[in-house]
Amino acid sequence: MVQKNHGPCSVQNCNNQVTRFNQFTSLAYEKAQKKGKYEAHTYLRIGQQLCHSHYMSIVEPYHTQKSEVPFFLEPDKENSNQSKSYSFAEQVTMLTKVLYEQRGNLELNPTYFKQMIEKADPHLQGLFDKLVKALVPDNRSAYNKVKARKTIMSLCYIMAGMRNKFVNDFKLEVGLHLSASGANTCCN
Repeated sequence: MVQKNHGPCSVQNCNNQVTRFNQFTSLAYEKAQKKGKYEAHTYLRIGQQLCHSHYMSIVEPYHTQKSEVPFFLEPDKENSNQSKSYSFAEQVTMLTKVLYEQRGNLELNPTYFKQMIEKADPHLQGLFDKLVKALVPDNRSAYNKVKARKTIMSLCYIMAGMRNKFVNDFKLEVGLHLSASGANTCCN
């Protein structure tokens, strides 16, 4: 593949010896303005080339900073009676145990699924809602949000199945459901 962006860097006094360049696009211009980095480089014009290090410092200055969202999911302060917060890995372990105890009783309604896991283990209070909040953008339509909740429920079953193969036969049941609903089993 031929590289389109080959330099030179348009930043004044750039002496970087690099082979990777990015184009300063209208989107890059908007990002630089929003982040307050364009004021120092007002001579830059859309369509010019920037070396990768200058592009990252002007257009994506906070790209390398760690996210403010912690990796683990803590219970909501409102819903929590316990003082201990559990990491995501610990919550997946608890979820696996709950689904193992419920094996043979596959719940396919996201609302009932959420109620089932929270009733079985109060430490899982809010886990499903936090997964939904983390994985489903607010700007989705209501229909797509409902579909996404079903996908997240499926993801919970799959995660638990990865931790313990005896938790459920979710993949088998999905296959049987597809077969029973008349889905085509061959690829043409």
